This record gives sequence, C-alpha cells and structure tokens, in this order.
Amino acid sequence: MGISLRDLDCVVILHGHLDHTEGLIPLTRHLIEAKINFIPHKVPELITHPRCFYPRPNSLLPNIGSLLNEDETRRQFLVNLSDKPVWITEELVFLGEISRNAEDCTARRKFGV
Repeated sequence: MGISLRDLDCVVILHGHLDHTEGLIPLTRHLIEAKINFIPHKVPELITHPRCFYPRPNSLLPNIGSLLNEDETRRQFLVNLSDKPVWITEELVFLGEISRNAEDCTARRKFGV
C-alpha cells in the first residue's frame, strides 16, 4: 500500500476481542522504536468502544480480550473511547455501540451469525 505505519492518523478497533486488538502490540513496538531512535512519526488517534479493554474471559482461556490494557494504550495513542458515532473522514464513520435486542439475537441465531 505504500503507507508507513509511522504516518498513521487513525486506528479503529471495532471491539475488544484478541482478533481485533492483537495488532496493537507490534504497532506499539514500532512507535516506541521510532521515539527511541528519534525517527519522525505521528501519534495516531485510536478510536474504539469504551469497553474495548475490559477483560473477556472464555471457557478455554482466561482472557480473549486485548493484551494491552487501556493505560498502556493511552501512553502510545490518542485514545478516543466512544459509544457514539465518530466521523473519521467525510465518508467514513465509526458507528460506536450498536445495540442488540432480542429480535437481533434471534435473527443472528437463525442465520448462524
């Protein structure tokens, strides 16, 4: 894509499961190395839901949530926790929290989603 990770303006995490958050660790390492070596870089805004960093216990593992906690993330990013829509560009929006109701859950089970 020709985009350096040091030039990111924004990172969006849809929810706090490991499959969505595990990339924060190598990105954090990359940004810390840039700081240490005085390499020019941006501090990206991280947009996510307020509960993104809550522990997510699972029957197989003690936590399937983010391996970085909120405090460490705030040291590396401009953190924007929002359950409301956040416009990123004129054409791109983070939707925030999408409510689930009984009808949504029934439809999801019916279609295997």
